[in-house]
Amino acid sequence: METTPLPNIASFTDVDKIDEEIARLTRQIRSLRELRNSAIAISRFPVEILAKVFLHCHQHLNFRDPDPRVTVSWVCRHWRNVVLHDPALWSFVPLK
Repeated sequence: METTPLPNIASFTDVDKIDEEIARLTRQIRSLRELRNSAIAISRFPVEILAKVFLHCHQHLNFRDPDPRVTVSWVCRHWRNVVLHDPALWSFVPLK
C-alpha cells in the first residue's frame, strides 16, 4: 500500500496553518472511512430491509435505555439516515 508523505511540519511556523493541515487531514480520513464503510456487505443491504431489521429490534427486543432507534443511529451515517428517514420507526414513541 502506498503512503502519502506528510508535509514538512517544520515549515509550518504558524499555529493556524498547522490547525488547517489537521482539519484537511481529518476531512481526508473521514472520506476514507466513508468509502471503507460503503464497501462492507451490510452497507449494500436495501434500505427497506435494513429499516425492517431496525423496526423488528425496536418492537421485539427489550432495550429501553437508550432507545434502540437512537443506538443504531450511532453506528454510521448510512444507518443514521435509514433510521431518521423511515416513518415506521417513528410512528410509535414510548412515553415514560
